[in-house]
Amino acid sequence: MGADDALLISDPALASVDPQAIARILAAVIQKIGGVDLACFGRQAIDDDSGTTAAQAARLMGWAALTLVSVIKVDGGSLRWSAPSKKAARS
Repeated sequence: MGADDALLISDPALASVDPQAIARILAAVIQKIGGVDLACFGRQAIDDDSGTTAAQAARLMGWAALTLVSVIKVDGGSLRWSAPSKKAARS
């Protein structure tokens, strides 16, 4: 498993947009590329720290959003994932 491509979306006009607008932009770019099986987003950003952009982009594309995933493993033709447990988060 690897990335075929990576894109940087950068425009000074995007500096003051809200997370919903960013989600719409990212969803539109992903759909324009086409053939995308998996999109990975960071947990949060230095903008308004809402942590909602990935889930909003997934919703706009009709995808499920897996949040707070810490490990992704390829298992044949599928992916296995895990997230930190509440116990681990308190340690």
